[in-house]
Amino acid sequence: MRCPQCGKENDSDAIFCQNCGYSLKKEEHSGFSRTTLVLLVFVILLVAAVGITAGFLLKNTGNTQNQTSPVQISQSTGFPVSEAPNLAVEIAKSNGAVSSITYGNITIDQNQCIYILSRAIVMINQGQQSNIPIKSIGGAPNPYGYISTATIDKPHYLDMANRMSTWMDNNGQTPNFIGIYSPGEPDLSPQNALNLFSKVLVQYKNTGELPASVTI
Repeated sequence: MRCPQCGKENDSDAIFCQNCGYSLKKEEHSGFSRTTLVLLVFVILLVAAVGITAGFLLKNTGNTQNQTSPVQISQSTGFPVSEAPNLAVEIAKSNGAVSSITYGNITIDQNQCIYILSRAIVMINQGQQSNIPIKSIGGAPNPYGYISTATIDKPHYLDMANRMSTWMDNNGQTPNFIGIYSPGEPDLSPQNALNLFSKVLVQYKNTGELPASVTI
């Protein structure tokens, strides 16, 4: 055995160099081998990657559930104003031509949709976030309106929404028509009024603000 200190050859079982006294005993290797360390690092990285992936999938699953599961609504609790824009999106798909619609766990007819959306527009404009009563409302006995296309600005559609919901509160039914600029004018039929209110709330959902005007 050659001494690493002075270079002198020593017996293979020598503990100290016969020339300089340098310790020739091999240091005991402690810890893991290189291969074991590589495998250990790989396993740690693999476990971390699996954990991150699982967390990402769970988060996305939770978000999907939140987006597709409407809040629980009932006759006793009423319809949350915050859900009205989502209801409007469904109604707008048919331009207000709905006889009834199922939203979450309830089914509401066209008259209730008109009431909920008109009330929601008024409440949103006033900064209110309470629930809207889901009440039984009679249909218009003779619905009509001679305007099918119009651009209506914010002051007028707010006034229309207020007049519509107030009439329905006071009379328990949907009016035959609603005037755009003057009360009592047969401008919009109930269906076109519902189309108007749904478009207002769809734009509100997209921008966070009631629009300056809406075209039907």
